[in-house]
Amino acid sequence: MIESAKRSGSWILLQNVHLARSWCAELDRIVQSLGDNSLSISPKFRLFLTSLPVDYFPVNVLQSCIKMTTEPPAGVKANMLRSMEMHVEKAMLDGGEGWEDVLGVEKGAWKKLLYSLCMFHAVVSERRKFGSIGWNSRYNFSDSDLTTGILTLRRMLSDMVAGGGPQNVPLDSLVFMTGQIVYGGRVTDDWDRRCLMSLMRMFYNEGMLGEGYAYIRGGTAKEIKCSVVPPTSVGHTGALKWIEEVLPQVDPPCLFGMHGNADIQCSKQASQSLFENMVDMVSVAASGADQKREEDTPVDGENIAQKLKRTKTRTRSRSVSGGGSPDMVVSNAVGVILESLPEPLQEERGSVLHKGTVGGMGNALTVVLFQECRKFNLLLDFVRTTMEDLMQAILGEVPMSSELEAIYKSIYNKSVPAAWKKFSYPSLKSLEGWVSDLNHRVDFMNLWLERPTAVRSYWLSGFFFPQGFCTAVLQNYSRKHRVPVNILSFAFEVIHGEVSDLAAVAEGVMVHGLYMQGMQWKWNDPPEA
Repeated sequence: MIESAKRSGSWILLQNVHLARSWCAELDRIVQSLGDNSLSISPKFRLFLTSLPVDYFPVNVLQSCIKMTTEPPAGVKANMLRSMEMHVEKAMLDGGEGWEDVLGVEKGAWKKLLYSLCMFHAVVSERRKFGSIGWNSRYNFSDSDLTTGILTLRRMLSDMVAGGGPQNVPLDSLVFMTGQIVYGGRVTDDWDRRCLMSLMRMFYNEGMLGEGYAYIRGGTAKEIKCSVVPPTSVGHTGALKWIEEVLPQVDPPCLFGMHGNADIQCSKQASQSLFENMVDMVSVAASGADQKREEDTPVDGENIAQKLKRTKTRTRSRSVSGGGSPDMVVSNAVGVILESLPEPLQEERGSVLHKGTVGGMGNALTVVLFQECRKFNLLLDFVRTTMEDLMQAILGEVPMSSELEAIYKSIYNKSVPAAWKKFSYPSLKSLEGWVSDLNHRVDFMNLWLERPTAVRSYWLSGFFFPQGFCTAVLQNYSRKHRVPVNILSFAFEVIHGEVSDLAAVAEGVMVHGLYMQGMQWKWNDPPEA
């Protein structure tokens, strides 16, 4: 098809190229051949490609073509304008063939419900910018969800009109179908589903069928005014004008059902993303990171510490001569990391100390301990291996692979390499803080492993998988008291004091390492009921 189009001067459009990953290499060859044989190609020939941004898309194709990107709308106002222009036809609000039945519903319910649905779609989509405060998991609500919601709304209102009875809008059915099925089908977290349904009831309710209804209930007068549903008399053009004039440029957090302080978290994330992108744009190559490294003759019997010392000496001399500064920075950081990395946890030493039973059965906490030890040992081994390989690559003893190059740049930027995160626990710390935190976690695990009686309180946030620890506590209680584990739940008591001053408890466990966000604990005030 492309060959015949080259001769005839036709236009070719290949959509969703990212779906044909195995064909991308052939695409690279085809595009390269177009440049090599340009004289035999008709000047009217054009080749258009559409694709999502994927890492396996041929780089040569990107470099040789004219690129155009489409960004999703940012903000409720931009999202609403896009929805009204792309998914709401003029006849749906102004009247036209096929829409007479729903437009005739009492109180203008069709127009108000349609506007509310578009607003709901914009709100649930924009909540992603708040990070974990918005949704526990990141959901990609798409245009197909809105289209399906519109079709569901029309079908249910049409059935209501066709029934011939009282025109009572089936709000409960609409809330369930739109919230639980159309949009809820993407939601995997129970708390996110509960939040989604609360938002759904804010936009689909009996009050919004009246005039002057505002989605925001607890905001300022200005915020409430910008969330008012447009009058029933407005058509498609009037709705667009209403959105342009009434909706604010900056979204109030209360429109998303959040406190005003949520904007602080959103702004912090945007600033952090901006600075991370700026750091990524810094070219380490200009400073010598990608320059050809001098080959170094390895010394027989030389250990890692000696190689590290030789690396520091060499990079220091190169820095004095005016080059090699990134190599010096990275090699020094590698030395600090290697020197501070703890030794692997010795499970054999703790196996004798953890043979106790609970209720005649094995201690579930012991299983958690050994699972955590294996995960920490795997992480320590991977970090140590990549650091040693990187040091050898800086010396020129081994090639600098793409993985090592990515680790090199991350360490130069003082961030945790992405390769480490695959074996690590979730963390937002910088490189230095991450290494220090890793040492503290391993020290705690080592104390629990070799001196179990010395552990009075467990560092809950120091685990790879704290949910497993909580389940093990319930299992131990179940085995000790011979009760089904599925009927157990936790009871909590907050204790004031230092971890070192705490005494062991007879039932349950003591934990520390939990944090509060947006609040504080007042020890002197009596607890409120």
